[in-house]
Amino acid sequence: MTLRGYADQALKQMQDAVTLARELDHPFTLAAAQTFSLSMSGFLRNSDAIFQQVEPAMAYSAEHVFPLLIAIQTIVNGWALALTGKHAMGVSRTKLGVEILQAIGFNFAITHFLSLHADAYAEAGMTSEAMTIIDKALTMLAAGQFDDRTSEAELHRIKGQLLLHAGSPDAEASLWIAISIARQQGAKLYELRAITSLCRLWRRQGKRDQARQMLSEIYGWFTEGFDTPDLKEGKALLAELS
Repeated sequence: MTLRGYADQALKQMQDAVTLARELDHPFTLAAAQTFSLSMSGFLRNSDAIFQQVEPAMAYSAEHVFPLLIAIQTIVNGWALALTGKHAMGVSRTKLGVEILQAIGFNFAITHFLSLHADAYAEAGMTSEAMTIIDKALTMLAAGQFDDRTSEAELHRIKGQLLLHAGSPDAEASLWIAISIARQQGAKLYELRAITSLCRLWRRQGKRDQARQMLSEIYGWFTEGFDTPDLKEGKALLAELS
């Protein structure tokens, strides 16, 4: 529901899930609910929510010895740290968490966690390392080495951003791939994010009218989640293009 563009409903359901898990008084159920809630904040790029949730979630998982959940929490926390300027610590934590998941063969939503890992490197200005993570993940997807395609579109979008910063003419093609995959999957959140990136590129190229029309169409689809970072950024860019 989050990626399909219904952030408010998804957050309400997640809050209800955590509340119910507390009432059940079942340690793994509560730790899992806390972790999924944290992951949802990662999907929404909400670093403030991550910082509010991560310490109690990690403490509870550590108390009950749930290393898999701690690994996921570590990745999400690391990405948020990198996003807010704590690059070295952020990259270190995403790397550690991904290594643990890979060591135990955990592939559920792995493209999401790899996208966070790559984005942490990108935020740190380590573009070569970020591109290596993305290319490896996309190669593994193409080879059928894991089935999860949750954030395949996001991997292509980050690749497009990296190519854009490098001045590569291939940047736009990667962003279009991200948009196409998001549309095929009905992932409106990722579609908005990729279109926003593309429209920033078009603005630089002087294609303001095309950018405004395309961004207006996808932004106008949304009926909720207007306080999330992606919709705020989309709204701000629309204002600049007007």
